[in-house]
Amino acid sequence: MRTILIPTDFSESAENSVLFSIKLAEKLGLKVILLHVIELYKYASGTSDAEILTTLPEKDVQYIENKVNETFDKHISNIKEKYRFILPLEKKISSGHLLNELINEISSGDIEYLVMALSENRDIEFFLNNNSSILNEVICPVLIIPPKTTFVFPEKILFVIDFRKPDLTSVINLIHNFTKYQPEIVLVYLSNKPGSFDEELMREGFKQMIIDNTAYSKISIQPCTEKELKKITVKYSKDEQLSLIAMSKKAAIESRRAKKIAVMLNLPLLICTDNK
Repeated sequence: MRTILIPTDFSESAENSVLFSIKLAEKLGLKVILLHVIELYKYASGTSDAEILTTLPEKDVQYIENKVNETFDKHISNIKEKYRFILPLEKKISSGHLLNELINEISSGDIEYLVMALSENRDIEFFLNNNSSILNEVICPVLIIPPKTTFVFPEKILFVIDFRKPDLTSVINLIHNFTKYQPEIVLVYLSNKPGSFDEELMREGFKQMIIDNTAYSKISIQPCTEKELKKITVKYSKDEQLSLIAMSKKAAIESRRAKKIAVMLNLPLLICTDNK
């Protein structure tokens, strides 16, 4: 069954991302797996898992695993008690490095989304600048949830583009996932030559390629200049229908402009795959 995977450290931010994911899963008909990775290198010196396991006595490893299991059960129990939902939560515990364990889990299961929680002191900008390894390696869309975000199923999605080929593939993938719910999709880009014939031709051609590949017409393209950026983001930040930003993986890793818009809006950010 298609699945949302949520790594959790049992924090308040992680709890919020779990609640967000449960509501998204209920809407999209997905199941939810919570994953906690015991990073044993934090408890002992060593350069590999094998070294760490031989450094730590077996009884200490067992103690850590038991405490994590106990904390995990309390975490799930607290969430169920607070929010009263019927969707079952599957829990998994593994040992190793977070990135490696995420890759293993995603490659071995039918993972539709990886959901990452942001904390109060680690915003979208921090995540995009410091987690390129996760974005580079995982093969499913990554949904980043700012702290204290409440779930609203998007009536409008703002997709930040640079008119690259990965943008086109990512928009098409997004539409295939959400087309049943008919959201309005606004494609926003920072314009170098607003109003120019070449840019208008590129814009209309890009839109037509999306329509040809999806038969989806609820799409508009919004150019803005660097000077207009703040005004545009203020406009969309007040738009109650807008509750999700999206961009391609390539844009999230490489595009300064795309990152700038995402940081200024500070909404849940979906980083889409650009593989067909």
